[in-house]
Amino acid sequence: MTDDVMNPALPAEQPVSSDPVERIAEGSLTTWLDKVEAPTWALIVAVYLSLGLLTYYATALPVWLLVPLAAVAVCWYSHLQHELVHGHPTRNSRFNTLFGLLPFTLYMPYSLYKKTHLLHHATPALTDPDFDTESYFVSQEYWDRASAPVRWLLVANQSMLGRFVLGPFLMYYAFWKEELLRMVEGDFSHAGDWLLHFVLVGALLSWTSFVCGLSVPEYIFYFAIPGASLGLLRSYAEHRPGPSNADRTAIIESSWFIRLLFLNNNLHAIHHTKPNLAWYKINRDYRANKDSWLKRNGGYFYKDYLQLAKSYFFRPKAHPVHPGY
Repeated sequence: MTDDVMNPALPAEQPVSSDPVERIAEGSLTTWLDKVEAPTWALIVAVYLSLGLLTYYATALPVWLLVPLAAVAVCWYSHLQHELVHGHPTRNSRFNTLFGLLPFTLYMPYSLYKKTHLLHHATPALTDPDFDTESYFVSQEYWDRASAPVRWLLVANQSMLGRFVLGPFLMYYAFWKEELLRMVEGDFSHAGDWLLHFVLVGALLSWTSFVCGLSVPEYIFYFAIPGASLGLLRSYAEHRPGPSNADRTAIIESSWFIRLLFLNNNLHAIHHTKPNLAWYKINRDYRANKDSWLKRNGGYFYKDYLQLAKSYFFRPKAHPVHPGY
């Protein structure tokens, strides 16, 4: 189930632009690239090479340089995982999964991420905390029961700075709490997912510790948490409450670097309507049909993340209680 069916009146997808991200899919190469998903294969190589080199040479780099580079690499890997969830680069889901199993973000098994993310796409009520597995809103009942410090955290998390600094920890807490409660209640259906995850975490941290010379805290605070923070900046404004899922989903244009880092998921309205469209096709579709897309999503648009930051870096963009309550 997707959010909405794309308007069939929209013109067909067209290859356009001299944009650096789009050049790889232009002209006579387009058919071949589309058939074998060459850009996604190149992405897999680039992401793993980046993480391999950064972890291996981490102790040779100054912290002020390592942390932003590591944040970019881990964030990029997270977006690769997202692409794998949506059926790329092959039609074999189990084969695709092999490229997303390594837990560079540490906190969540890939299989559970896949499950919750597909539920997010299937919901008829994006942002509603009762239905959307990726909602940053709470119900009125939850708010009424929350202590003053918890309310402060929820409000702070609605600002861009709060999402960047506090967001990872709130995300970890919410996910781990839900999984622990599941086990306390006698539901061990995710036990296999966690067992594999712990084995892979052990293998990853063995590499970073014994081969690369990074302590476990160094990996957590130089790689895992900064990578999660950067990813949360992308998701900060991707959805809002609205009359339909189309109106609830943002388009944020940004530079070619940001679009490459986020694999065009900043153009989120296109992804939610066409969730199986390969990452390197999303911007082409948007550029060819820009006016129609902006009309379709109710004009929920930002030119870039700087424009978003000017409005909401310190100020909450919404109250944590979903307006439907």
